[in-house]
Amino acid sequence: MAALVVFIAVQRGANPPPPTRGRRVAGLVGTTLLGVYGGFFSGGYTTLMTVLCVVCFSLTMMESVAITKPVNLISCLAASLVFFAGGLVDLRIGVPLAAANLVGGWVGAHFALKGGDRFVRALFLLTVAALAAKLLVWDLLLRR
Repeated sequence: MAALVVFIAVQRGANPPPPTRGRRVAGLVGTTLLGVYGGFFSGGYTTLMTVLCVVCFSLTMMESVAITKPVNLISCLAASLVFFAGGLVDLRIGVPLAAANLVGGWVGAHFALKGGDRFVRALFLLTVAALAAKLLVWDLLLRR
């Protein structure tokens, strides 16, 4: 069901309708809630925020992906400061992971710009479909 919602929202990203005031308010509330969720768990909230930007703010997929990057940076910085202050960050693991993530982000952004909005939508849908299939097959059927 969630994959279907994402698919429909992403297809709207090809030619989004103008945003209404109600959708903008819903988008602001949604991003606030996703920011809190992201502070706790981090994983997956930017995917949901990307869909939220398409649906609520009438951005294209490329614009949505681009705008969630600095939002994610600020959210991660805030959470990281709290975790650093709590003494929970192991830099021996964190620095290599951050370096790999930096390289991956750089390469991914260049591929996105080169491929365009259609490529970003297709890759996004493929990734969500693969994760939904993994959840259905591995987590729900095989782990009983």
